[in-house]
Amino acid sequence: MAFTAVFVYKGFFVKDPELKYVGGEVRPYKADSDKWSFFEIDGIIRDFHKDAGNIRIWWKHAETPLEIGLFKIANDEDATAVSNYAVGQDAEVLIYVEYVTDATSNVAYPVCVDEVNGARTGVRTEDNGKAVVIINDEESDGSDNDDSESDGSDNDDSEDSELDVHFSDSEEERGFGVDDGFETEVVENVVEGQAEVTENVVENIVEGTSQDHEIADDEYETEELDSASDDDGEGASDKIVRYAKFKEEDMCKGFKFYVGMEFSSLDQFKKAVLKKNVLIGRQIKFAKNDANRVRAVCKSKDTCSYSVFVSRVGRTHTFRVKSLTQKHDCVRVFDNKSAKSEWIAGAIVERMKSNGDMSIKEGIADMRIRFSIAITFSRAAKARKLAKKLVDGDADRQYSLLWSYSEELRNRNPGNTCKLHFERPAPTLEPRFGRYYLCFDGAKKALKIACRPFIGVDGCHLKSKYGGQLLIAVGRDPNDQYLPVAFAVVETETKETWRWFLTLLLEDIGDSRWTFISDQQRFCLRHLYANFKKKFGGGTLMRDLMMGAAKATYAQAWEEKMNMLKEVDAKAHDWLMKVPKKSWCKHAFSFHTKCDVLMNNLSESFNATILLQRDKPIITMFEWIRTYLMGRFASLKQKCESYVGAMMPKPKKRLDWEIEKSGNWFPTWAGGLKFEVTHFHFVDKFVVDLGKRSCSCNFWELVGIPCRHAVAAITMKGEDPITYVHRYYSKMCYKDCYDQIISPINGENRWPKTDYPHILPPQFKRGPGRPKKLRRRDPDGERRGRREDGKWSRSGTTNHCTRCNEPGHNMRSCKNPAVEKCVGPSTQNVTEVTNDVQVPMPTQASQTNVVAVDNVVEVPAVAPKKRGRPRKPQTETNKPKKNKNVESANVDSDAPVIAETTLAIEAKNILKGLETLPPNELDETVKELITGLVKWQEGVGKGDVSET
Repeated sequence: MAFTAVFVYKGFFVKDPELKYVGGEVRPYKADSDKWSFFEIDGIIRDFHKDAGNIRIWWKHAETPLEIGLFKIANDEDATAVSNYAVGQDAEVLIYVEYVTDATSNVAYPVCVDEVNGARTGVRTEDNGKAVVIINDEESDGSDNDDSESDGSDNDDSEDSELDVHFSDSEEERGFGVDDGFETEVVENVVEGQAEVTENVVENIVEGTSQDHEIADDEYETEELDSASDDDGEGASDKIVRYAKFKEEDMCKGFKFYVGMEFSSLDQFKKAVLKKNVLIGRQIKFAKNDANRVRAVCKSKDTCSYSVFVSRVGRTHTFRVKSLTQKHDCVRVFDNKSAKSEWIAGAIVERMKSNGDMSIKEGIADMRIRFSIAITFSRAAKARKLAKKLVDGDADRQYSLLWSYSEELRNRNPGNTCKLHFERPAPTLEPRFGRYYLCFDGAKKALKIACRPFIGVDGCHLKSKYGGQLLIAVGRDPNDQYLPVAFAVVETETKETWRWFLTLLLEDIGDSRWTFISDQQRFCLRHLYANFKKKFGGGTLMRDLMMGAAKATYAQAWEEKMNMLKEVDAKAHDWLMKVPKKSWCKHAFSFHTKCDVLMNNLSESFNATILLQRDKPIITMFEWIRTYLMGRFASLKQKCESYVGAMMPKPKKRLDWEIEKSGNWFPTWAGGLKFEVTHFHFVDKFVVDLGKRSCSCNFWELVGIPCRHAVAAITMKGEDPITYVHRYYSKMCYKDCYDQIISPINGENRWPKTDYPHILPPQFKRGPGRPKKLRRRDPDGERRGRREDGKWSRSGTTNHCTRCNEPGHNMRSCKNPAVEKCVGPSTQNVTEVTNDVQVPMPTQASQTNVVAVDNVVEVPAVAPKKRGRPRKPQTETNKPKKNKNVESANVDSDAPVIAETTLAIEAKNILKGLETLPPNELDETVKELITGLVKWQEGVGKGDVSET
């Protein structure tokens, strides 16, 4: 449950003669009883007053006097009593802060200033660096009588003697950081009971001349502060009135406006009054609205007297509440038109920051749940657009900020590389964004110092307003995790853009021997297999043979797998033989990289990491990547310091697997550091040379981790296999990698200004149709796993019609000619015996049973049962038209036999060709066969194609 707690702080208790709290500030706070505790109260106070120091906390009921109703809050039990009273009585509670030197002392009553320091005249107390002046209540009101008793104090002719203002902080002390930035605070603001606090009339009345006191930095002077009352006599003190200032952070459902409350602008007041009334479910309008005054009234003004009038104070830039009728006489409105899209955007922006995004329907539901407000779809869409702009920034403006962003990155670290390429067709035109390249100094140093010379490059689509492609280069750290190195935003993924990106990348990392995995140098095996499957079909056998050939680390194993593939599909074997072996076969890889990776998974993993950021504006996206890498480098460095072991955990798992498998191999010492390693059950033998750190299986040289054969030899020698692992996998390399720093930068308002021309955003190119959110998959591509009910999921498959065998529909919605029903899998083999010859009707399962005979008796095909009304019998008027390509039925008796014999030969030729065709071309061939059969039936002149 929520309740209101009014905090009174920065003052002190006095007894004159009743207990009072003098000075300070008053601030209401909307509290939650579920979170209310002693530490919560202490935290709120220290948020209000940063330099609170040692404090004691007191509270009282709203209706009881300060003298008898004050209770101490020392623990959570006391805090619970506060919340129980506030919730049970539905009333405000007042919480007072007492500043003490020893907060641990057990007292039951606050210590008053006059009880400690004597008379209040001229008493000065220290409030954490502030000089607090306490005014003499017994001071005469304007009389010139100087004969009053002074309690033994000396009279001083100076003006400061009346108030005894003392400043202890000197310029030297402020230079050493002793000064906290606050000036002398002259306050009295006696909070006496509930009457002044609940009305929140903060009027600080100070007696004395304005020359003797200075206003704190967080206050400002109005005309009333500068002017003196005409009614005061000569020598009378001026009365300075401080009105309450509106603070946006105080706005809540229980907030109240007060007469005299000041605003810095009319726009601030209008936003505040709209938000207040939306929170309580009321609609308002501005009956008067000009540059100097605003009057807000309820929309039901005939039945409701609510009204707030604010106008300018003199010629200042201050606006004050002049009249106020705060209570509504109308009922709550659910469909609140005062909830503008700007206010809704401000209400959902925090949730969008934390959740990443929010759909329009979620925004509507959020307003209904949190505020009991119904908003339209269009208003929610506009609010979401405004909130997204607040969270992500202005996409158009960020392209022109790339100059300043790049300059800031270079100022923080000169090693950061930023390249901006723009297009300018004519000198009179403004340049337009083309490409942008970014490489952080810490990332490229880590790659060159501690990582293998192996880089994965990949591209992905950007889903922002202007589209484009993001090109990335990712290395592998000593723990086989990704290390993003460079990024580039380009218009399209072409050879020219890749050449531009890789040229800049090599300038950053050097022209030494680098191996790139992509679709050009070393192929990604997953993409290679996808192309292979499109041509020759998939299946477990074909996949295993291709993968086995790619993973073979020596040539003999590769040849064995390729020969097996040739026996299954010679064309698939020939197609793979045309692909360079060094691009996809492990046995042909260079030993220099110490990496046997076949798939570009790390690049795609990083693409998945930044998936939610790829629809953000360009600088917002790059800033997320920079911040992510900065935190990743720091956290991995910390993990490395606490990690125990000489070898990183992921390579260690791979070594452990080889150690486990080494038990099946028996080493024989050949002298020196050479061994012959034999399998216990097979005739396989390999030669291991520990001096050269090599094995004839090539795994050790290829990866840098001892293979199972080498582990058997090392174990026989009595040594630890970890000592033979390459330094690329050591903890020392990992530490050197993440000792680098991705430099932090300042906020946008502190970026340097440049004289470079304004950059326009790229031309927006929208493709046809609705933009796709998910990757397009092949009809026979990846499928999901089994469902919970044990049935295999059909997701990703394509339906085929059982009537025409065409993909994409079923028999009920089939609109193709019914003659093709004969090849459906559900059609029965219908035959008719004539002259001891059986002529089966062709089906998909028995297409090779088509024969040519001299005499054919037509067998009417059984049409599938159809729903709905039956067809009308054919007459001369509704008889279907014949095909124009078919000769007239009025031919001689020999014509059907000739047509039959010719088409039968054609069908045989087609069937012979089926034996050599791959499965993916079978559908087109079947269509040709069906066409021949249709012509055959129409040539006989007795069948009706549309009904068979």
